[in-house]
Amino acid sequence: MVWFPTGLRALLLAVVSALAYKDGLDPKIMEALQENIKWTNIRDNLQQFTMYPHYPGTPNNYRMAEEIVHNWKNAGLENVHYIDYDALIPYPNYDRPNRMTVLSKTGAEIYKTTGRTPVVIPKEQGYPGADLDWAGFSTNGTVIGDVLFCNLGNSGDYEAIEAMGISLKGKICLVRYSNVNKKPLFPSNAGILGMIIYSDPKDVAREGTKPENVYPNTKYLPPDAAQHPTLRGNWYGDYPNPSFPAKKDLFNYETVESLRSRGEMANFPVLPISYGAAYEILSRMDGPQVPAAWQGGLNVTYRMGPTMKSGVQVKIEVHAKLETSTIRNFVGYIRGSEEPDKYVMLGNHYDAWVYGSVDPMSGTAVLAEVARSIVQTMKEQNWKPKRTLMFCGWDGEEQGMIGSVEFVEEFVNQLQDRTVVYLNVDNVHANGSLHVSTIPSLYRISTETAKLVANPMTREINAGRTNLYDSWNYYYPGNLSYYPEAPWMPHPFGNSDHAGFIDYAGLPFSHISYQGRDSYLFPLYHTLYETPFLNEHIFDMRNLSLHRAVGQYWSLMAYQFADLPELPLDIQMFAKALYEDFVPKLKNDIFRLLRKVPEANKAVKQAMLLMNDAEKLLRDTKRFEQIHFAASAHNDRVMGFHKCFINPRGVMGNISFRNVIFSNASQNSVFNLVRGLIKQLAEAKTTAEKEKLGHELAYQVSIIQYSLKCASATLADLI
Repeated sequence: MVWFPTGLRALLLAVVSALAYKDGLDPKIMEALQENIKWTNIRDNLQQFTMYPHYPGTPNNYRMAEEIVHNWKNAGLENVHYIDYDALIPYPNYDRPNRMTVLSKTGAEIYKTTGRTPVVIPKEQGYPGADLDWAGFSTNGTVIGDVLFCNLGNSGDYEAIEAMGISLKGKICLVRYSNVNKKPLFPSNAGILGMIIYSDPKDVAREGTKPENVYPNTKYLPPDAAQHPTLRGNWYGDYPNPSFPAKKDLFNYETVESLRSRGEMANFPVLPISYGAAYEILSRMDGPQVPAAWQGGLNVTYRMGPTMKSGVQVKIEVHAKLETSTIRNFVGYIRGSEEPDKYVMLGNHYDAWVYGSVDPMSGTAVLAEVARSIVQTMKEQNWKPKRTLMFCGWDGEEQGMIGSVEFVEEFVNQLQDRTVVYLNVDNVHANGSLHVSTIPSLYRISTETAKLVANPMTREINAGRTNLYDSWNYYYPGNLSYYPEAPWMPHPFGNSDHAGFIDYAGLPFSHISYQGRDSYLFPLYHTLYETPFLNEHIFDMRNLSLHRAVGQYWSLMAYQFADLPELPLDIQMFAKALYEDFVPKLKNDIFRLLRKVPEANKAVKQAMLLMNDAEKLLRDTKRFEQIHFAASAHNDRVMGFHKCFINPRGVMGNISFRNVIFSNASQNSVFNLVRGLIKQLAEAKTTAEKEKLGHELAYQVSIIQYSLKCASATLADLI
């Protein structure tokens, strides 16, 4: 299949050859790795992996695991086997739909939802129970009450409501779900009666809500469909046993009651509904208008409530349960020829809310084809990777990255010793641009590899953007003074299976996807409509060329990490990011604080010392690159460099989050914790409170400082 003009293909191959010879890679292997990714195999995988819903802990998901394992074994992977955990998983009652009812003052039913999303393509979406609307980790129960508009349900929204003089107590919160704010907060002491979550057309139907503007004619959510949210706090992995693997013979520290009491899970019923159903509530709400920024896209004036016109009230009925279920990860290998104990890990989760043709089976289908094509390339080129390629299928991701986090918790020592990089693809969900979330040491390899893969979009090629890099840099230009060529690459971003690797183990990672040209927007996220029709006829209509391009990029990244004598981890880039970006911003924030709060003086001193250590680390990384270590000694130091940024005690005692610099959850690194302390110190009222916060701020800056000292020492020739 010719994917781009012959002249362009020749040019790209020339670039591949030049890069390969420069780095000691084989251009024939690099070409074969791309050519051997077949879109027809991705299509067949996608069809096979979405034949039925496969939610964690269900017979269908065990069956799905067997099918993917069989696929991997047929592809030629070695030692494919399961790694099981016993985790707390939420389930609905498939025989009793969850419903929202609008009641008149006398209790008569004015409007009632069906609790189901309408099936549009019966052949792909008709499995019994697949259409059920429900939310993970809700409590079971029925409540009736007045409705209060709570916007996105975050801490700022609750504070704004309190400032209006409105109490949350005894109210049903109506919350707007979005791809950006997927998880509303559940203040445990606010007395919230219940919560209704809906997707607003402002977010998920931007071209209008008429049939021609929504699915199945476009990518946008129709008025009668609901998305599935996971209702858990800022915590990854299995709930009952944080930082330890979920094994039957290990004691569970947490209980459901303790988690709900702290707001880690909702302690009231929560129900997702469509925006068509939300209109039936919003159009009957009274009270003041919402702030302008809270107004959504429905043709009605949004009001705060909690009073409702004509005395109507709302009832929600939720039928939910929690069970300890077995979740099944599986792994397979291509053993390395020279360094078999060093792992290049490629991972994707396979569990889904329903069919999951995008999230996650687009990635699952591509990963299976990457495995097959690498084995094919090995046979054709008489080649074997120098380091081991480890393929990972994770379970329980949709309920908090459970499978991958439990795996990291169980094998953290082995992983920190053996893993050189973790390459994650959750899904391919739009047709705008490559998207990579990573850390600074992977900026260069991520950028350069994107130049080697032909652009899969005819629109982009016609505009002169011939490879993945061109479109990526065009739609998402970076702003790094120390690497201006780089596109925008956010630090740990997106709730996916890279979280445990970076947050808990401190391992280098890359989270790879394809997203829209203007945002992460994925309107059909976690709905019944994630079936192959969406992939093949809505956003990747040209023979799944986007899926194929992601597979090519994934394969080339894996090849370079497997075969380059020195790992392509640029620790000097990491040091530059600290010295020119992270540390100066933090220092300046603390210096500004001192003008208002004298109690910040200790933190100012530590910030100055931190800046000195950042400068020293940059010098040390430059010096390190000039020392001619043997490749194995070089690589050991580079891997050890990254491990220095793990605090084994966790961030402020949160033992699930240990990375000092980066965190997949924005507030759970020491850097972001320090910013929070700066805000608290600026708002503190009493001298005693200021002195306590100033002391804590200085200590947390010192923790960052120690990580930099550790990294410098790790690079040294001698202790």
